Amino acid sequence: MTSLTHYDHPLKRPARVVHGWLLSLGLAWGALSGVGGQASSSRTVAPDELGYSVRLWTVEDGVPANFIDFLAQTPDGYLWWPTAWGVGRFDGVRFQSFPIPDADGRTQQMDGLFRDSRGRLWVWNSRRTIGTIEAGNYVSRDESSSRPGPYGIDESPDGRIWLSQQDPDGRRFLECIEGGNLERRAVPPNSGFTTKSHLDADGTLWLWDSGRLYRAEANAAVPVALSLPRGQPDSLASMFFRLAHGEVGVVGRGGIHELVQGRWQSRRSFPVPLPDRINMQRAAADQLGNVWIGTRASGLWVATGDGQTLEVTLPGLTYPDGFGIGAVLTDQENDVWIGTRSGLYQLQRAPFRRVLPSEPLARSEPVDLAEDCGGGLWVLTESGQALRYAANGAYRESVDGLPELSFIEADSSGPVWLASRHQVWRWTPDDLVPLEILDGNEAGQRYFVGMKAVGGILWAYSGSGLLRSVNDQLVPQAFAVSSEDPGLVLFHANAQGEAAALVPALGLVRYQQDRWEAPPAIPTMPVQDFIGMRVDTQARTWTFGSNPPLMRHERTHWEEVSLGTSEMPISVLALESDDQGNLWGLTAEHGVFRLAPGRQEATEGAIQWLGVANGLPSNAGRGWGKGMLKSRDGRIWVATARGVAVIDPAQWETERQALGIPQVHVEEVHLDDLALPRETDGSVVVPPGRNRLEIRFTALGLNNARANRFKYQLSGVDADLQDAGTTRVAVYHRMPPGRHRFRVIAANCFGVWNHEGATLAVTVLPAWWQRVSVHVAGWCLLIGTAALFYRWRLRQFERRRAQQERFSRQLIRSQEDERQRIAGDLHDGLGQDLLAAKNLALLAAMRPPAVEETAGRFREISDAIGSAVEVMRGISRALRPVELDSLGLTRAIEAALHRVESGSAIRVISSLADIDGRLPPEDEISLYRLIQEALSNAMKHSGARVLRCAVNIQNDCMRVEIADNGHGFDPAQVRARGRIGLGLLGMEERARLMRGELVIDSGKGQGTRLIITVPTSRRQQHE
Repeated sequence: MTSLTHYDHPLKRPARVVHGWLLSLGLAWGALSGVGGQASSSRTVAPDELGYSVRLWTVEDGVPANFIDFLAQTPDGYLWWPTAWGVGRFDGVRFQSFPIPDADGRTQQMDGLFRDSRGRLWVWNSRRTIGTIEAGNYVSRDESSSRPGPYGIDESPDGRIWLSQQDPDGRRFLECIEGGNLERRAVPPNSGFTTKSHLDADGTLWLWDSGRLYRAEANAAVPVALSLPRGQPDSLASMFFRLAHGEVGVVGRGGIHELVQGRWQSRRSFPVPLPDRINMQRAAADQLGNVWIGTRASGLWVATGDGQTLEVTLPGLTYPDGFGIGAVLTDQENDVWIGTRSGLYQLQRAPFRRVLPSEPLARSEPVDLAEDCGGGLWVLTESGQALRYAANGAYRESVDGLPELSFIEADSSGPVWLASRHQVWRWTPDDLVPLEILDGNEAGQRYFVGMKAVGGILWAYSGSGLLRSVNDQLVPQAFAVSSEDPGLVLFHANAQGEAAALVPALGLVRYQQDRWEAPPAIPTMPVQDFIGMRVDTQARTWTFGSNPPLMRHERTHWEEVSLGTSEMPISVLALESDDQGNLWGLTAEHGVFRLAPGRQEATEGAIQWLGVANGLPSNAGRGWGKGMLKSRDGRIWVATARGVAVIDPAQWETERQALGIPQVHVEEVHLDDLALPRETDGSVVVPPGRNRLEIRFTALGLNNARANRFKYQLSGVDADLQDAGTTRVAVYHRMPPGRHRFRVIAANCFGVWNHEGATLAVTVLPAWWQRVSVHVAGWCLLIGTAALFYRWRLRQFERRRAQQERFSRQLIRSQEDERQRIAGDLHDGLGQDLLAAKNLALLAAMRPPAVEETAGRFREISDAIGSAVEVMRGISRALRPVELDSLGLTRAIEAALHRVESGSAIRVISSLADIDGRLPPEDEISLYRLIQEALSNAMKHSGARVLRCAVNIQNDCMRVEIADNGHGFDPAQVRARGRIGLGLLGMEERARLMRGELVIDSGKGQGTRLIITVPTSRRQQHE
């Protein structure tokens, strides 16, 4: 099994389109010829006269090659044919080629193609290659290397597949390749080519060769005489084909023949035999009762369901070497596909068809349409000429001699009225009568803006009022609701006689039961550039024009109706209602729209736009309010810049429903512009490190496939369905890893959605850093690191808390010791001195001393008080240095250093910058105490001989460095043993409170260095 991959043809240019129109073949020809039964002769017609548009697909459109001799359609809706590079496939928009390799990997040219009843495609060539294509996979079925390739493949009624073969001696035979036992049947030697053979249910072998039918017998091929009901022999025959109900048929010169229980019976005879020597080849039947016949020398023919035989002209078809048409196929949507050497023709069913061909209409554009009581059609041209056509569409006459006609009006119960801007005439086949106009105005002062005929009465309206026909007179129509002349803007009446007028002074006024009724309150007039007004079959009133193009009256107010497009400004030229309640509108540049009965504006399916792709002669509408007409048979007629077209809404709706929902397929997946192969279950796997995923999809059928619309969603990426419009590709960049489900739905050109759509499983493999195991390991590492960090921080916090507790306890003990010291100083020093002075004073008071003793007593008292003062000063200095307040921080530090040098054997070397005023007062005392504690520790514990102290300012920081050459100690060991004292704790706490930093650099035998860094910015914040 080989999965078919494709390549696109490099040539991609817009195709040449020949537009046509739709109606059933019987109705179409009946309208053109007026004959309900059989025609008297064959006729050459264009496809648009049969209700088809024509498009020729060539290599410029992507067709691998213009030569197409076989065509088949698989159940999924694709169109297939053999090519020089394998097989080709078409989805209605894009052509693709699928190469079929041989044993050496070289691409093979395929010669034939056949679809069996199971939907499989059989392909073959003359080099022994036989295979099938099913579900996108090619399976080789070549079982012998000693024989040449088959001449053809066919399927018997029991479902077995037969090959037309030839042995090395030239003997021809049939071989069954299905089943366990190979069956072989001989073919008579005089039967010619066996490419076209059929084995019926009774086992009879039928052969076709060069337009002749044969029945294979034991040793000969017996010619089969086809006969018609009139007993006439039928000489020529086409190849075998399947009729619509599945039976086998052939086409002869005189009719269509069907194989029934081993006998050929005439199913339909042709009134006039087909021309001789047209070299009939292939035929195909559609679901509408038509049989399409392809010939080598005379192009395309059709035997219609109503008994006509018509030659269909195909523009650009050539006949090189007598090869005109090689393949004919009718698809699931009743489109007709023609394979030629000029390319692939598509005859596409279209809702509109062009009508009323005539030389006068070809010279001028139609602007007004009317249907008379006999079913005849009237057309007013832009040049002011009135043209009359019979009910069968044949041109009858032109009404001449009337000046500059502007309007034509008629209804089922009255005559035809012809009007200029100033005058009106009543037309009958025998007479032309001018109407007397009783409005009191001269003809030159009168200016009609519109007319409407209902129930044999003509209503004519202008900017100054409304007129009504009475006995060949136009009488002013007064509004009973107003005595003033209100003037008139618009007027319309439907076939049921319901009329309405839009009057500036009154608003919307309705005509009911022979009287005018105005609303209780004058509603606001719609803001619109008016062209006209219509009353539909449900008595709703509509106005149309531009800015906005369409408005509807709802009870007491007007509301704008969205037409679902904002690409360009829209001007609505005319409105009509069909018998199903749909509203049809003709626009100036955008073709025709249909608004569904529910009128859910701007929603899916409510608005349908039809243009040249749907058979309309031109997207440019014509007629100022009168370019559309609904005839009594329910058809809608349209005036365009290239003629008149007609559509049967009921028949179109029936064909729309018959088409069903479009089939949706995910065709290809590309990753970074390279094809991504499918897995065995149809899914795709995206390797890691890729950026751009492109999913291509399509929707079938083939009828106007370019108008198909799509929506898609990728689970885990798209929150909702994404509207792709007519684009057939979805692109994703850097998709997240995981399992995703891609879903695409589609709507055909008629707005019918396939909501189930197609799905594709997409697995995006993660990169190594996106794998779950890596994520789990990463999270575990992160959690472990966080846990370790938390434990470390917790220990730090506990250690800090323990230090703070020790510091607090030591601080309390220090404060108690300090209080005890101060109490001792006060009691033993200051107290004793004061007590001595007190006792001396009391003693002198009790026993006054002699004069010579007084001076001595006072000196003793003075000495005691002086000693007390010194004790008090010492206590005060211990509590707060006097130098800090009186001299400043710099001089206070100098004094402290001087006391160290004078009170010990340590030599002090200092370098002090002026730091006064650089710190807030509380930081100055903290820094002084910190330096004081450092000097005290050096004096008590260092055993140093030299002490250096440097104070300077660096980068908004004050830096104090105190170093000695003493014994030193290990700070980490001291901390680990918990023996850090109050001095170090106090120094660290003071540094922290100043937002500074204390660094202790010491080691045994290396001395000690303390670096204190304090930010000076706190002074600015303090100020």
